[in-house]
Amino acid sequence: TCVCVAYLLACRRAEALACFRAHGPRLLVCGTLAVPVYSLTLYYGIQHGVPAPIASLITALSPLCLLAFGAAFLREPLTLRKVAGFVVCVGGLGVIAWARGATGCSAAAIAIAAIAPIGWAVHTALSKPLAARVPPGLWTACYLVAGGLPLLLVLPWAGGATIGIPDSSPIL
Repeated sequence: TCVCVAYLLACRRAEALACFRAHGPRLLVCGTLAVPVYSLTLYYGIQHGVPAPIASLITALSPLCLLAFGAAFLREPLTLRKVAGFVVCVGGLGVIAWARGATGCSAAAIAIAAIAPIGWAVHTALSKPLAARVPPGLWTACYLVAGGLPLLLVLPWAGGATIGIPDSSPIL
């Protein structure tokens, strides 16, 4: 977030202000979905027993969620091939999760971690109509600022004092 703020202020101030004026509500929604919703749900799942490799695979479901949302809300055609691909991907995730021993974590932790790709897919769908009007780098920096600044504001009360202190617990 800090890097994006610096970039926007130093290199694209006028464009960023115009983007915030023209698309403020959408930036706020996209930023919220892309930063706190995505990050907090994913990290919650990891913190409550979802193994990191499985969490990584869960986040890889973003394109599948986008496919489902496109069919449901944007009237994009849902072909048999797309449905088969969706089923194979979800089934593969289940097989890998089972093989990796993800059975020790709760279903609630997995369900909460699964919110991350849903949030990312919705954010992507909401961003798509602006692709022709707003340069992608500018849009990305703006929504990261919109979603990340509120988190920076609560950082002093949510672990900010210890963020730079190395953890003494063993890695493995």
